[in-house]
Amino acid sequence: MNPLDIPEELNRGTCIAQLPNGDLFCYGKDPSSGISLIIDKNCKIQMLPPGTPCAFSSAVYFEKRIYCFGGLRYGPLTLAEWFDLEKQKWISLKSIPDADLNCHCIVYNGEILIAGSINANILRYSINYDKYTKIHFKFEQRKRKILINLDRLYLIEFGGFVYESEIANPNKWNQIGMSRISNNHPAQVNCSYNKGAIYIAVGLSNESYYKFDLNKKKWFNLNKEKIIL
Repeated sequence: MNPLDIPEELNRGTCIAQLPNGDLFCYGKDPSSGISLIIDKNCKIQMLPPGTPCAFSSAVYFEKRIYCFGGLRYGPLTLAEWFDLEKQKWISLKSIPDADLNCHCIVYNGEILIAGSINANILRYSINYDKYTKIHFKFEQRKRKILINLDRLYLIEFGGFVYESEIANPNKWNQIGMSRISNNHPAQVNCSYNKGAIYIAVGLSNESYYKFDLNKKKWFNLNKEKIIL
C-alpha cells in the first residue's frame, strides 16, 4: 500500500507511520478529530482509541510504539505523545520546544530526529530521557522543507535549490539540483523518501505530486508521468 493512497475515512490532515509488517498507522483528520486506526495490506481497518484531536501531526514507529509530534488545532501545536501498540493507549510526552506541524520524523541511533516545518530546524529527541536537543546548522532563513533519511539530510528550498548533508555534519551542504517547489506554505508540502528518490505532495488536497530522483538529479511530475526538468 502506498502511504499517499489515503482511504476515504481519512484526509490530507492525517499523518501516517508504517509498521514493520507493512501495515499503516494513521492518526488525525482535522482539528476536531483524534481518529486513530491501522490499515492492513488488504485495506482492512482496525479502529484504535483516539488521540489528541488535531490535523497535520507527524508519526514514527519505534519498538512497538508510535511517537507523534506537533499538529494543528486553532494554530500549530507543541503536542508530543506516543501510542502503545500492545496496551492500546496514548501516553503524553514532554512538549516539543516550538509549536510546529507537518514535520518529518525518523529513528536514528535510538533517538528520534524531528525536522520542523514552520521552524525549519531539527530536534533530536531522547526516548530514554524525554529530552529535546536542537541540531544547529547555518543556512539562509527561507521557506523550506527538511527530509531525513538514514544518515542523510535533504533540504528543499521553495523557489531555490535542493541540498544534501550528513546528519553528523549538518553545516556542510552540497547543492544537488534546482527546486521545483514554489512559494507554498510549508504545511502544504509533504515529503518522503523511497528507493533513491524524494517524493513530494503539494497542496491542501495533495493535487500535485513530484519525484526527485537522487541518482539522475531529475524531477518527475507524477501527475503527468514525465520528466519536467
